[in-house]
Amino acid sequence: MKSGRIINDDVTIKDIFENTKTIAILGLSPKPERDSNRVARYLQRQGYRIFPVRPGQDKILGEKAYASLDDIKTPVDIVNVFRNPEYIMPHAYEAIQHNPKFSGCSLTLNTRKRLRCWQQRELTLSWINA
Repeated sequence: MKSGRIINDDVTIKDIFENTKTIAILGLSPKPERDSNRVARYLQRQGYRIFPVRPGQDKILGEKAYASLDDIKTPVDIVNVFRNPEYIMPHAYEAIQHNPKFSGCSLTLNTRKRLRCWQQRELTLSWINA
């Protein structure tokens, strides 16, 4: 089986974003001071369609919020996870079910080791060192 790859170089990430239109953001906070909200606002200003995934919210940044990735009926190009490391694994398995071109999250070294499942399913993963 071909495996995915873990990347963190700017050139490759830029190429991925140039070929992206839709981004699901798991853990998108409605609070403007949170990183997830700042990133989502930036992505919207750049013309990307975002899908907030945050149980208990109706709308975030003017977009319908979804309780889970399973509730999004439109294919997404990127799944971006803003969650504490202890909650990453369930979202990794959820993302695999949707087969995005790319997934990204903030990871610690221990979390990177546990996310080999993304690679084994041919998903490309990027991280920001936490």
